Amino acid sequence: MLCLAPPVYCGIEPGWPHLKRLLPIVERAIRELGSDATLYLGVLALLKRGGFDLLPDPALNWLHEIVQARKADQEFWQANGESTVELLKQVIGQKGHDLTSDHRQAVILMADILVDNGVRGAGFLQQELMRPA
Repeated sequence: MLCLAPPVYCGIEPGWPHLKRLLPIVERAIRELGSDATLYLGVLALLKRGGFDLLPDPALNWLHEIVQARKADQEFWQANGESTVELLKQVIGQKGHDLTSDHRQAVILMADILVDNGVRGAGFLQQELMRPA
């Protein structure tokens, strides 16, 4: 995931010009391995740093797939829920103008799953999404 551990750190800065070249590899790694509890930390680290350039498209869809795959795993979300909420808030705050109604719907569905799994910050995320754009 182009990150180092422990602790998980992504050395890629936003705007890194070679990220697009690695997109097929990154996509495959996230889709096939991203739902692993340990590797998910790398997904978050990547998307919060240099991979933020991949949000909302195509990475929001990848994140949605992982959340769906782990929707009933409270242990997973106890460990990773708040970090996921932080990333989604960052997307809304910095790229809200780029979000389509489909993007917003995906974030709402992810927030619902996180709320169902007891992630406190997800409720605030839902409230933020309900505000007029």
